Order: sequence, then structure tokens, then C-alpha cells
Amino acid sequence: MRTRCLRMISFSAFTVVAFSLVLGGQAALSASASAAAATHTKYPWKGHDPACDIRLHNPGATIDGVFTTCPPKRVLLLGDSLALTMGIQMALHEANWGTIIDDAALNGCGFVNAYRVEYQGSLVAVNPHCDNEATVWSGDVTSFRPQAIVIELGWWDSFAHQINGATASLGQPQYDALVEQQIVGLIHVIRSVSAAPIYFLSVPWMQPQVLPNGQQDPAASASSHAEINSLIQTAAQSSNAVHFVDISPYITPSGHFQTNVDGGICRASDGVHLYYAPAGTEDYVHTHCGEALQKGVLSIIRQDLAHK
Repeated sequence: MRTRCLRMISFSAFTVVAFSLVLGGQAALSASASAAAATHTKYPWKGHDPACDIRLHNPGATIDGVFTTCPPKRVLLLGDSLALTMGIQMALHEANWGTIIDDAALNGCGFVNAYRVEYQGSLVAVNPHCDNEATVWSGDVTSFRPQAIVIELGWWDSFAHQINGATASLGQPQYDALVEQQIVGLIHVIRSVSAAPIYFLSVPWMQPQVLPNGQQDPAASASSHAEINSLIQTAAQSSNAVHFVDISPYITPSGHFQTNVDGGICRASDGVHLYYAPAGTEDYVHTHCGEALQKGVLSIIRQDLAHK
């Protein structure tokens, strides 16, 4: 997975700055191996393209990975810090899926930016870099040339915003219309530079720290959860080759927030991000829910790109 760490919060992530085909004897697997892959039950799309070795250039090391598709499909992940942690989980063992994940997440961004938000009982300014997120991400699309674009955004839009001196929140018609307008606007910006299919992931259930008054943050309420995902889904359905993917079966299969899924840890202690490593380490852990998310999302993408 490639990341742009300077633009993101201090989560550690893989940094793959380039990739190239390994020429010569390692350029491709044998035809018989490719044929055998075509019947692989775990990856039903394997065999549509030949497999090969790809050389990944990491800082201080060069490692070879046997990718199931040659060249691997390029998948660009856009969004907030939640998208960053999702990108880590989706990129672990990415060679098995024949994909190169480029995680271009920006910390603290939503669809609606440039306004202060009510966070933990106080009005706070959002990351100023978010004001230009569409321009930044269109540049990422142009440079990386993805064959699929995945977007995880909307958590920050679930917080109440201060707009023109008034409080605006999900469920209010004017604010809902603004959020949907911004989603459609982002789609149009991306479409101006790429025809790649776009996959909006649903905003998962959250359990952030309680407010100073001991109450649950309204951003994590059932009504906010339903409204933000409804707006994203409606906007996605208004455009061609734009899809809405409900990730709740992978992250929260019980239908509410879960720290653990299938007997293993899934979410970080903040109740928002996905868990990916013990604190202070880079010992990445492919969690059960992370593996389920990877399979659910990348299998959809690979099926769609099987013959492209």
C-alpha cells in the first residue's frame, strides 16, 4: 500500500513509493499455474489475467510479491482517518487480491468542510487542508491512474456544524441537502479526471468517547447513522458507475457498534478507527473484521474489473 503520511495523522502505514515488473525469469508464472488459478475457489476471478512477481520499493528494502494479476489493479482509497485504517487492513496481503492500494486519506475531513463542528462538547475548526480535498484528490487520481476508487467519508458530517451562526445537523433539510450536494460535487470532480468506477463505503457504527455531560455524542446516534448513509447512497445512485457498499456485515455484523468481531479485536480504543497494530508498534495485525472488509470490498472490485 502506498500512503502519503505527511497529509495524514500519525498512524503508521506501509509506504510503497513505486512498483515495477520484475523482468526475466520472474516475469510471470507458468501457463499451467495460471490455468490452475482460474479454478481457485477463494479468488473466483483468478486466471482472468496472468500472475507475476512485482517488485515493491520500500524505504530501506526491496521486496518481491507474487501478485495474482499482472499488472496488479490499482485501487485508490480516499477519505478521512477511518479510511486510513481501513486502507491498512485492505492492503495487508494485497498481493492475493492482485491489487495495489494507494491510501490518500486526509485526517478530519468530511463532505462538508470550512465550518466549525461541535466535537466533544466544544466548537472546533476542521483540518484546513480539507477545504481543498477535492482538488488534492483529483491530483491523486491523475497521478495514480486508479482502475477503481474507494471512498470512506461521512463521519465528520455526522457532527453538528456551525453555519452562518446557526447549528446545522443531520436530519435538517437544508443541511442534508448541503451534504448531498457536496457528495455529488466530489463525484463530478473525480469524473472530470477519471472514468474509473467509484465505491462509496457506508459509515460504520461508532462509539466515541462520551460527552463531558456523560451523554452519547449525537453523531453516533442511530438516527445520524441512518441519515448519513442514506444521503451517501442516494447521491451514489444519481451517477453512473458509482456504487454504495454497505460494510456493516464486515465491521458490525450484530447491527450495532462492536469492539470485537468473530472473537477478535476489530476497532481501536477510540471507538472510531479500525484496529491495526499494538500501540506504538508497526506490527500490523490482519484482524478478522479487516480480512472480511478486504474480501467484501476487493472481491466486488475484482469481479467488476475481471475483464478490464
